[in-house]
Amino acid sequence: MSDAARRYPRWPGWRPVLRHLPFLLALGWLLWRGARGELRLELASLLLAGAVAAGWLLAHRLWPQALLFALLLLPLAHHFGVALPRAERALARLEPGHWLRVEGTVREQQWVQFQGRPYRRVLLGEPGIEVEGRRLVLAEVELEFPSPAWSPRLPYREGVRAGGWLVAAQRVGSRLRLRLSEARPHARVELAGGPSPEALRAALRDRAAYYLDRAGQAVYLPLVLGVRERGYAETREVEGMFRRLGVSHLLAISGLHVGLLFVILLVVQRRALALLLRGQGWVHAQEAGRLAILLLVWGYIALIGLPLPAVRAGVMGTLLVLNELGGTRSPPLYVLGLAGLVMLAPAPSQFYDLSFQLSFLAFFFLLQALAFGGRVRGVEPAGWRGRLVRGWALMRANLTVTAWVTLGLWPVVAATFGDFSLLVFAGNLILVPLMGAVLLPVALLAFGSSLAALGEPPGVWLERLAYGALEGVLWGWLWLIRMLAALGSDLVLKFRLEWPPEAFFAYYAALLLVLLLLHLRRSRSAPQGRFP
Repeated sequence: MSDAARRYPRWPGWRPVLRHLPFLLALGWLLWRGARGELRLELASLLLAGAVAAGWLLAHRLWPQALLFALLLLPLAHHFGVALPRAERALARLEPGHWLRVEGTVREQQWVQFQGRPYRRVLLGEPGIEVEGRRLVLAEVELEFPSPAWSPRLPYREGVRAGGWLVAAQRVGSRLRLRLSEARPHARVELAGGPSPEALRAALRDRAAYYLDRAGQAVYLPLVLGVRERGYAETREVEGMFRRLGVSHLLAISGLHVGLLFVILLVVQRRALALLLRGQGWVHAQEAGRLAILLLVWGYIALIGLPLPAVRAGVMGTLLVLNELGGTRSPPLYVLGLAGLVMLAPAPSQFYDLSFQLSFLAFFFLLQALAFGGRVRGVEPAGWRGRLVRGWALMRANLTVTAWVTLGLWPVVAATFGDFSLLVFAGNLILVPLMGAVLLPVALLAFGSSLAALGEPPGVWLERLAYGALEGVLWGWLWLIRMLAALGSDLVLKFRLEWPPEAFFAYYAALLLVLLLLHLRRSRSAPQGRFP
């Protein structure tokens, strides 16, 4: 027997099957529920998908990673295994007409008919139910109460309290549904403690208003400070152009902006270290620079008020940076799943937020597209030919990423908003690279100059220079937006996608199959010992 055979003995035939048994069982249950149309967008499906991921990690002997996934799934497992049965038993002992008080965060709402009367059905996340002096805390609950169809909608993603007499409590699928009579929900107001960044943002907004016109402020303020001022005609005109173009996400703080901020700071750090530290330099310079980038990014996110999309992107970027610093080189998809579970562990009902779904779908297809598109094959030539090759590779990567992200998001967008603009592809293909390469760096320079000049009257030479450059960039940006929006509304498809769950499942299963085949083809075309 050779040394390799002694070192790596072959497994018996039943051992691989046993090793993959948890993964195969969870995957089979997932496919069975999807084929029957029972795989809906709910926390039970999320727990099932997490079990599939943990089973895959166990099958590949990644014990610490599987344990971490299992720990992050504990809140969901506790909800379905402990909290939900306990709440059912406590509510089953109550007679109809018992007074209940429920509070939670609004995730979804719709109007339904019950006994000829309009009822409002609200999905509450992380609800607290006060029953006979006890407080039951769940991950989600459905609340129904009489409400006319013309009544205003409850604020989305805001906390509400409702009290009323219990009519019925029953479990529908994997959710507990409470039907109350004469409930009067009201917003839950919580006083914020400690200093607020609002005063600092107001000062920065006033300094920007000194240099920029209304149209420029309509782009700069939401892009950098997360502030919208809809009281002006110029602002509404700019927002309307972005909306017709289908790129409203470029006019708000989102995961895209935080991701571009990470990329910009990483490029700046690399150039700065190359100029300041010739040769080997300090051995820990790169690690210190990465930690400084994390501090800058999280300081910026805190300054703009900790919006959830920015926090999600910050968690994802932080895990990727820590993964690089630790030298583990874990696959980006594992880091993406870990970031999602880290965000969902304290509040699992965030899973229902459209921004959460779109963010992680976009990140997933972005990582998949970058894995096989836009790479330089072979030895890169030197000089201007090398620059052309890199430029062509970047163009291919941009086209591939835009195409796959559009394919991954259009069903959700069409089903939610009732329209889909064909200009979205062209808008993202052109505007996102320009925003990352030109607009956002210049806007951040202006932002930094305003921070440095706080306490001084407007007109400081550095601030004036930065805002002068920003004004020219904004003029070109708005001109390009107007040119793209002038292509007409004929490219906006007005339809609401009403696919059943089986159709959504089949569509995304087909996309995943295509991605798997592309990865297999790429792995076979790059044999060992050859530069990919």
